[in-house]
Amino acid sequence: MTETITAAEFRAKYVKVSNSTPLKPKKKTSGKELFHMEVILIDQGIKFEKEYMFHPRRKWRFDFAIVEKKIAIEYEGIFGGGKSRHTTVSGYTADSEKYNEAAKLGWKVLRYTAKSYGKLIEDLKQII
Repeated sequence: MTETITAAEFRAKYVKVSNSTPLKPKKKTSGKELFHMEVILIDQGIKFEKEYMFHPRRKWRFDFAIVEKKIAIEYEGIFGGGKSRHTTVSGYTADSEKYNEAAKLGWKVLRYTAKSYGKLIEDLKQII
C-alpha cells in the first residue's frame, strides 16, 4: 500500500533544514520546481540539507547542499513572468559574489532554472 503524505509531512520526514536562523519569506516562490528537486534528491537516496548556510560570516544559503561532498544546488527563479532579482544588475552581481565566495571555500555550485533542473541527477552522477 502506498503512503500518502502532505508536502509539509514530506519535508518534516525527509528534509533537514540547516542552521537556526529563521528564513525570510520570499516575495515569489518557485515552490513546484524546488519541491521536484527535493523529490529527485530523495528518490536517488542522496543525503542533503536544505537552506544550508555555508559562509562563516555572511548569511548566504544554498537551496540544497550535499555537505559531505561540498556540492551546492541552486535554483534560479528567473522564469514565470515579472522581474526577477536574479536578472537585475545588482541581483546578478550579488549572486556572482555568493558563488565566487563558495568556490573559494571549495564548493561546487550547480545552478538550475525551470527549464534545466531535469538534468540534476545526470550532473550529480558525473561529479559524485
